[in-house]
Amino acid sequence: MIENSFDTPSVVPGERLELDPVAAHDLAPDQRHDQPEAAGDTEVHLLKYVKVFYKRRRMAITTFLLVVGSVTVYTFTATPIFEAKTRLLIEAENRNVVSFKAVLDEDQTRADYYQTQYNLLQSRALALRTIDQLKLWETPPFRNDKRFSLKRMMLGAPALVGQYAVSGISRAGDAASGFSGTGGSAARTTESANPGPDETASQSDAIDAFENALTIAPVRNSRLVDLKFDLPDGALAATVVNALAKNYITQSLEFKFMASKDASDWLGQQLGEQRKQVEGAEKKLQQYREQNDSISMKDRENIVVQKLTELTGAVTQAKTERFQREALYRQVESLRGNPAMLDTFPAILANTFIQQQKTELAQLQSQSAQLGDKLGPNHPDMVKIRSAIRLTQAKLDGEIGKVVQGVKNEYLAALAKENSLTGALNAQKGDALAMNRKAIDYSVLDREVQSSRQIFDSLMQRAKETGVSAELKTSNIRVVDRAQTPTEPVSPQ
Repeated sequence: MIENSFDTPSVVPGERLELDPVAAHDLAPDQRHDQPEAAGDTEVHLLKYVKVFYKRRRMAITTFLLVVGSVTVYTFTATPIFEAKTRLLIEAENRNVVSFKAVLDEDQTRADYYQTQYNLLQSRALALRTIDQLKLWETPPFRNDKRFSLKRMMLGAPALVGQYAVSGISRAGDAASGFSGTGGSAARTTESANPGPDETASQSDAIDAFENALTIAPVRNSRLVDLKFDLPDGALAATVVNALAKNYITQSLEFKFMASKDASDWLGQQLGEQRKQVEGAEKKLQQYREQNDSISMKDRENIVVQKLTELTGAVTQAKTERFQREALYRQVESLRGNPAMLDTFPAILANTFIQQQKTELAQLQSQSAQLGDKLGPNHPDMVKIRSAIRLTQAKLDGEIGKVVQGVKNEYLAALAKENSLTGALNAQKGDALAMNRKAIDYSVLDREVQSSRQIFDSLMQRAKETGVSAELKTSNIRVVDRAQTPTEPVSPQ
């Protein structure tokens, strides 16, 4: 049951008292009218009440004797009821023994947590478990005894009347003040709960009797709760309430264990599925490597990038060289029709053989001019000198032609080199683009492998932690005071 503290209504000061017509008739006419009032209250003389009581003395004495007699008979014939009490400590925090969090964190800071625990303490499943453990099915008052007993009916009538009276006052107190499960009030179940689907009629009656005898009394402003059990047998009451507390703690551990077990089963299923995903992702990645001959895509990317950088530098250098060769070639081509200017061409000036031939040609021409006036043009020496001049001039022209052709050849070679390197660079750019596309596909597959593996490792670690959590038998519920066999009855008093 869940008891509630309530305040008994008090008599309102100054309330007007009403007398029955007979009593009013007994008063003198001058006393029934024009009574003086002070501060809204009627002044009543004690003598008037004495007269009324004296007039009704037989009825009053008879009623008094009946009440005293009934109470006396009930007091000496009623079965004494003993109350055994066990005190529990229900911690609100979840104290983890291990460093990692529990698989299912209980939100014990919620306002309904303690009310839930009180309802669990009053659950039919816990009552059934305790009755089974202590074999109370054939023990009064849990045994279903339907035989009629006049004595039991007579002795139980006053208790039944008192119970309903207290129940009515309790309901009035509840309506006036409200009930808070965590505020320190308590409650008792006075009505039979709905029987469970697997309960027989006798089991249902026994569980109802068990719950009617149980009181859950939270200690206000604390995490303590008292379990009270009322039975005619004080020793049995202590045994039952201690067993109930122990079974409640065991049930709490079982709930946590089942939650961890369910989580472990779910994690095991997820691990199996994730393992298949990891294997499938790794298989796709390996097939891609084999098809594209890429053992290490990152190494290949580095090689391609390095080669692309080298080719870019080579093409730039080749362009520069071609520009220089082309400029020399254009210059020598423009000077070919002007021998005087052609002699100033750097390559010709730097050619030693040409300069020797030019010097030799100048000497021969000087000799020809000196001997021509003396010997005449047909003199053998003159013929010989003219022949030497033609030969030297031919050598000079041939060497100059070689220089010009060399400049042209160098230009054409530089142009060919540039074209070749440019083609190689374009091809390398194509390879780089293709490699980038492959790298994207490879990166997608590799990330899928890494992600699947990371999820698998996380699930594996969580499964291990869950296994450890399932093996930890720690509870946030403790028995503070075990019930002792009561020596004084709580009813009748």
